[in-house]
Amino acid sequence: MKVKSARVTNTGFELDRASCVVDTKANVVWKGEAISQRALPVLATIDVALSASGDELTLSALKRSLTLTLTLTLTLTLTLTLSSTKRCWGLLAD
Repeated sequence: MKVKSARVTNTGFELDRASCVVDTKANVVWKGEAISQRALPVLATIDVALSASGDELTLSALKRSLTLTLTLTLTLTLTLTLSSTKRCWGLLAD
């Protein structure tokens, strides 16, 4: 994701690794584990954009000269689950 500027916090760039793609069926990595570009290189072809207001995330990928775009409206919801979990860059995933 290209940006003109970025806020740096005491842990690095703001929102860096704030989310991840998780394999829920163990097709690429262990079930519940984050999928990296090293494990699935095609992830490098996905363009990511965050709206200026920070409430929309757009993912775009080119497939056979057709651009597929998904725009998500972000709402902060905090859910704590006490179960067997995996860590995804400091976040918990089932």
